[in-house]
Amino acid sequence: MKKIKKFQDELNFILSASPAELMDYIASYPFRPKAEKPFVETAPAKAVRLYIELYGLKSSAAVVIFRENKSELVDALLAWQNDAVIMKTFLAHGDYHRIKKYVNEFHVTELPEQEVLERFDKTELQALIATGKLSAFAKYDILVRGDDELRDALLRKGPLDKRERDYVVNFSSKPIFELFMSLQENRKVFDTLNQIKLIRFAKKKVLAAYIARQRMHREAEEFFLGVASFDLLLSYVKHYHPEGGDEALLTHPDRSEILNYLSKRWLCEKGEHLLLKRGEHDEIKAYIKSHFLNPEDEIKLIKRNHHREIMLYLSRHTLSAEAQIELIYRRNQTEISYLVTTYPLTLTDETVETLKKCHLVEVLDLLDDVLMVT
Repeated sequence: MKKIKKFQDELNFILSASPAELMDYIASYPFRPKAEKPFVETAPAKAVRLYIELYGLKSSAAVVIFRENKSELVDALLAWQNDAVIMKTFLAHGDYHRIKKYVNEFHVTELPEQEVLERFDKTELQALIATGKLSAFAKYDILVRGDDELRDALLRKGPLDKRERDYVVNFSSKPIFELFMSLQENRKVFDTLNQIKLIRFAKKKVLAAYIARQRMHREAEEFFLGVASFDLLLSYVKHYHPEGGDEALLTHPDRSEILNYLSKRWLCEKGEHLLLKRGEHDEIKAYIKSHFLNPEDEIKLIKRNHHREIMLYLSRHTLSAEAQIELIYRRNQTEISYLVTTYPLTLTDETVETLKKCHLVEVLDLLDDVLMVT
């Protein structure tokens, strides 16, 4: 196999190659640095591990590894490429508990506050915060393990990076959250945080009244979709149709009204994809009784090989041209005959040719009889 010379060709290869082809290629050649990120995002873990062992990774690809927190790959990267850049990337983007375990076992030069954090003496930490020269992980560790007095000092010293900000938004006490709000100069950011404050700390009746009259800013909306009770989430999705709303409903731990929702509401395309990916029979049944699927998900429905689902779908909807072909290749005589007799005028020329190719003579005869009548 020859070395790929252009980035776009590398990208196309990464996205289309089989696992065996990827393994064969990287055994001889590395990718360009900007191709490493899509490689680690899409390639099998075995291929990524081999690549790490042979070539290491540049920072942007390492960020993906640390954020996804797949143990095998994180351990491989730290074992095979434990340099200053990778360690700083790990401390900035790695899973908090994995970092804690690592720094408890090893001396980490890139974490100059390591000994102070081990002692976690409040007076020492306050003095450290006052310097304003904390490393990113030290700040985050103090936010997680410290008390509100230490958190107050950190916020006032500022600034916070995204990880630190996310911790305050998601887990801080109300006084710390309100302090964080008060330090914002951008009005839109302040208003968004005010909505998140309502989601986190207001009584349910107050929040319900708010969402009944006003849609949230996108960041607050995303937060709401992730934490709202099912009834409030359902009310919000019905009223505003937010991006990701269907997915939030389908993955919500409270399933009390999902079947009723699916029987009455169209899902967006991503929602339908997730419905079929989840593969819950009751959910699929509730949805397809009243709604037809997009062509891609019709094919997925057929590939589930669930006869009752297929027959239920055919009793209410015809199939796209692509799904008709998939159904024929399933070779279930009952299903194919039902399609042919119920929807003869929707059959494409390619469908008829496929019937001939599969030697489904009885079905072809049945189709001729139906077409003569119609």
